[in-house]
Amino acid sequence: MRRPRYFRRIFALFLAAAMAPAAGVSVVYTALAGSALRREASGRLDSQAAAFASAVAAIADGCASGLLSLSQDAAVLAALSGGEPEGAAAVRAFRSLLRAFPRDSGPAEASVLSLNGGRALLVGNPAPDRDLATFGSWGVFRALLEADMAVSPRLAELSDGTRSSFTVGVALRGPDGTRLGYALADVRRSAIAAAAAASGLRGGASVAFPSGKLVFHQSDPGLEGGYIEDAPLRLDGEGVSIARATGAGTTFTVVAEAPSGLYD
Repeated sequence: MRRPRYFRRIFALFLAAAMAPAAGVSVVYTALAGSALRREASGRLDSQAAAFASAVAAIADGCASGLLSLSQDAAVLAALSGGEPEGAAAVRAFRSLLRAFPRDSGPAEASVLSLNGGRALLVGNPAPDRDLATFGSWGVFRALLEADMAVSPRLAELSDGTRSSFTVGVALRGPDGTRLGYALADVRRSAIAAAAAASGLRGGASVAFPSGKLVFHQSDPGLEGGYIEDAPLRLDGEGVSIARATGAGTTFTVVAEAPSGLYD
């Protein structure tokens, strides 16, 4: 009667001996597969962050190109200098503005202001922070006092009710070099969000200026306007990628976080 027990023990030992190598191999391959998956996820996140940073820089460069074309447009310069009847010059200048920055499409809304604030080409009503008498030494205007092109954070409501993230500005000069005013392009937040999604990022991506100011956060717009060091963002470690790209003379920093739980 004890013989079957003996064979059962022999069979159990044989089964254990047969399965042990397979179990060991399984553990090793599981570890290797996990490591490979983490490397693949990290590489993909790095690629997505770099693509997003390049897209933001390209938006800034595109706005700068459009503004430079306005800075050389005869109708725009005539409207600011007052060399023609104000109505006729303003109509032609406004058409030039909408050709470069269409009202209902494109990544930015543009405007042109004379140096003294007396003449303007605007889509919608004047914004309080575009009153040069009060804000002529703030924000993008302050930067443009020292350069002919500048980029500055600006989180404000645009004429269509959407929000902007930053402004690209160009100084306008007459034929003799006299400064006549400014051409500005307010980049829509929706354009930045679309660039993040097109880069494959679905949450946790943010954009900061060299000053550290956050102008975009993909999943929490309430963080925008603050500084990156004060925001609850992880800036290093697994599952975080940082990329930089320069557009319109400004370096944009992108911080991309992998979705929660992905690495686990």
